[in-house]
Amino acid sequence: MTNRISAEKYELEQQQLQADFKVYSSVENSEKLKEYLVLKEKVQSDAFKKRKEEIEHLKFKGSATEKVLKEHSRINKNRKIKRYLQLSGSTELARYNNILDEGIPLKYEKALNYFKGGAYKADKSKFKSQKKKEIKWEETDAFKKYQEFIELKKSDDIRFYLKFKKSRAFRNYENVKNSSLLNQLSDLEKEITSDKFKERKAFLEDKNRYEKTEDFKNLKQFEALENDQEIQVYNKYHSASLFSFFRNYELTFEDNFEKLNDETWSTITPIAKKGPGKNIATPNQLSTFTYGENIKTNSSNCVINTKKENSKGLIWHKQMGFVEKEFNFTSGLLHNLNTYKQEYGYFEIKFKSPKTKGVTVNMSLVNESELTCIRIASIENQVAKGGIIKLSEKHHRFESITIGQLSDKYEIIGLYWTPDQLQWSLNGEVVGKLTSDIPHTKLGVRIETEVTEENAHLPHQLEIDWIKCYQKK
Repeated sequence: MTNRISAEKYELEQQQLQADFKVYSSVENSEKLKEYLVLKEKVQSDAFKKRKEEIEHLKFKGSATEKVLKEHSRINKNRKIKRYLQLSGSTELARYNNILDEGIPLKYEKALNYFKGGAYKADKSKFKSQKKKEIKWEETDAFKKYQEFIELKKSDDIRFYLKFKKSRAFRNYENVKNSSLLNQLSDLEKEITSDKFKERKAFLEDKNRYEKTEDFKNLKQFEALENDQEIQVYNKYHSASLFSFFRNYELTFEDNFEKLNDETWSTITPIAKKGPGKNIATPNQLSTFTYGENIKTNSSNCVINTKKENSKGLIWHKQMGFVEKEFNFTSGLLHNLNTYKQEYGYFEIKFKSPKTKGVTVNMSLVNESELTCIRIASIENQVAKGGIIKLSEKHHRFESITIGQLSDKYEIIGLYWTPDQLQWSLNGEVVGKLTSDIPHTKLGVRIETEVTEENAHLPHQLEIDWIKCYQKK
């Protein structure tokens, strides 16, 4: 015995592979996979990785954002700017502007120009030169303007206005008001109070800043999909060729033998049915095939019993035709030629055959005439061979390959049949092939046991767990 894989392990692997193929087939054209592949390309790109590294290494200190704030602080600390800002919000400036808005300084300037510009003296001289005075001086416009000037000059608003206008603080205010420095401060104020700037500052100060990015969201979506069981199955197999069988072959026949279906299986050969209506043995056969009595099912497998018992059966005699004969042994036969035949494909049988001297188990692909026969396995004393039986009028030759020594446990023998070759496997491991005289006709499954020695160690039980047949799509 070699250290080959067991049938149980091989079967479990195939079952898992088939289950994974179903999952793979369902996901390979899905929107989920499309989303996953798009995200995979994105998050595994150099640009994505570079952005992640850059964002994770960002700091507020030394950033352009911090430089903006420092520049704003520097200008705010400027002596002239500070004095400007102090005055700009003062009640004094508000009063000054209010006096301007009321037009009081303009009135004062006009009155002052009238009084000091010579117009007042001229009007007064003209009044005095009049010989006949129709009104008093105090009633003239010149006197009224003079009085208005005196009142304005004495008013608190003009006195405040004139004093404030000459103050150092106001001169600084006027100088700074339209300066580039103040314009720069104004621009900085707009920038640092904007939502965009605040968000950027908060982003740079946040130790978990990367988690706030769209890239992080994409990364989490990718990781969730990568942990998805269907996606994991896809990733496991998409670059492998393990699904080639399931892609290229389809199941055409299967029996798990929960019960023996009489419509599927027959216990009498097609030749016998067309002839005497009973199974026929060759003259040198030691056992005869019964009609189901040696075959039982137990809801999980099919058992063909070979045993020592007396029974009558037919043999073919060249001179006498069909002759009844007494047999000391009985065995069983099954075939599905009435309902199933196939040319080329893959055939698999899971079975268990005890090591029994003098009993041969044959599992074959045959036609109704039995002139074409591919032995899936011919087993004697737990040594299995496969091959082709070549029949002619004078010869019956078995061209064989050795499958191997079997165990007392279940084994799975497989056969690939193509137009060019026959290839046998044991529990998934290729053990041999034939490339000449390949049959090119539809064949069905036939299974039988036969006693080959008088002193055979009986009873013998062939247990068949299942049979599966596949055809290339």
